Amino acid sequence: MGPDPADVQIDGHAARNKMLCERLEELGVDLRKPRLTDHFFLCPSRAAALRIAEEVASQGFRVRQVDQSDDEGQELRWDLWLLCDGAHVELVALDFVASMVAAAVRHSAEYDGWGTTADRKAPGPATTPQQNKAPCVDQISPTEDPSC
Repeated sequence: MGPDPADVQIDGHAARNKMLCERLEELGVDLRKPRLTDHFFLCPSRAAALRIAEEVASQGFRVRQVDQSDDEGQELRWDLWLLCDGAHVELVALDFVASMVAAAVRHSAEYDGWGTTADRKAPGPATTPQQNKAPCVDQISPTEDPSC
């Protein structure tokens, strides 16, 4: 008998969250300050996505989008995108991550993590529209993507 799949997911999120927080701090983000974050679930059906959204609504989550994936080979074909205002230090706490994974597991879904944008460290106004864009930072590979 192998490790509990939920524990494996939680461990994976913990490792990614550590990297993400390090990147956000490099960008000058105060991890204790509440800010808008995006949270993602991969779901087997629209009904499962809506049940997850209803379950976590009491924690301040609101639905941004529920959409069917274009990838016909995927078992989890519905994407749930939620928004929440919260401090990053709360979002990376193992209890919080475990609650998101548990909500997903109860509905045969997968918690895919969270992402946010970050204000740039550089003082003063940016001189080009490109410099004005906040870098996108996602839960898998912290990046600065000017297309966001």
